[in-house]
Amino acid sequence: MSPVIYWTPEALWDGRLVFCLGSGPSLGKISNKCWDKIRTLRNDRGAVVVGANSAAKYAQELALGPDALLFTDHNWFEDNEEWVRGFGGLRFTLSRASSNECPELLRLENSWMEEFKPQGVGPLRDGRSSGHRIVSLSVMLGAKYVLLLGFDMRLVDGRSHYHNEYHNNENGRLYQDEFIASFGGWYNDALRVGCEILNATPNSALEEFPQISLEKFLQIKE
Repeated sequence: MSPVIYWTPEALWDGRLVFCLGSGPSLGKISNKCWDKIRTLRNDRGAVVVGANSAAKYAQELALGPDALLFTDHNWFEDNEEWVRGFGGLRFTLSRASSNECPELLRLENSWMEEFKPQGVGPLRDGRSSGHRIVSLSVMLGAKYVLLLGFDMRLVDGRSHYHNEYHNNENGRLYQDEFIASFGGWYNDALRVGCEILNATPNSALEEFPQISLEKFLQIKE
C-alpha cells in the first residue's frame, strides 16, 4: 500500500481577507453589485475567495476566481472530475480515494481538536461539514479576516442548498444538533491565533460568529 502523503501547510494567505463560500440557499441571492465589489477586492486588493464543493463552481461562473476549492466526498469528485482537473486554483481534499485518482490534489491531514494550531501549521482542525473545513483552512493558511457567505445553517423554504445538484435536503435538526454545535468556541479560538471570523449570511442560524450585513462590510472595505 502506498504511503499517505499529506500537503504541508504554510501561511499562504497571511494577513489576507478571505471570503468563504458555503452552499446555503442565500448564496444564490447575493446581488451582482456585491459580487462586483468582492471581485474588486480580490483582483485589486488581494482578498481570497474559497468555495466548498459546488460553491467554488458558482464562484468561477461569477468570474471570482476562485482561489481555492475544498471538497470532502469522493462521490462529488466523481460527478465533477473534469471540472476539478481543469480548475486553476488550489485544490484541497480530505478524500484519499480522490487524491489517489488525481495526485495533483492537495490532501489535507485533519484532526478533531479543541483549538486551532498557530497559523501556517497543520493539521486542519476538523468539523462536521465542508463549511467547517473551508473556515478552518482559511485560519490555518493565515487569514486575518474570514467572511462567511452561504452559511445559512437552516432550511430556507424547504431548501438546504442554493443549487439543485443534490436530490435530498439536510434534515433541519442536523444543522442545530451537529453543524452549528460543531462551531462552538471557534470565534474566540480563531481570535487567539490572529483571525477574526464574521458571518455575512442574512438570517443565518449560526450565531457563533458576529453577524454583519454583506453590504455594510463591503462599504467599510471600500
